[in-house]
Amino acid sequence: MKLAPEPKYKALYSELKKEHDLLISENELLKDKVVQLSYMVETGKVGSIMVETGLGLMEVPKPILELMVEHNLPWQVFKCEEHDHWVTELDSLFPYHMENNKCDLCLTEEV
Repeated sequence: MKLAPEPKYKALYSELKKEHDLLISENELLKDKVVQLSYMVETGKVGSIMVETGLGLMEVPKPILELMVEHNLPWQVFKCEEHDHWVTELDSLFPYHMENNKCDLCLTEEV
């Protein structure tokens, strides 16, 4: 006969399960990134890579890829959340501050 866990443990288990699932998916994305970057380094073929967004695959352009590798940051940092475009102008204090990262559409709104 199996006893049901106490309610406080159910909530804790649920939170830990969500965190575990998130870590598993992040781990898979990082493994994919390592394989792609290793291939590029070994072959000398530096170009765009494909990343999983949760909604499908998306191509990361070469300049963004270089920034990702240089600063060891994920692609999400270089994507404008407001306009869904790649950032073209970095904050002057990047990577310590990213609030003023701007894409082409942000720059045209300022004019």
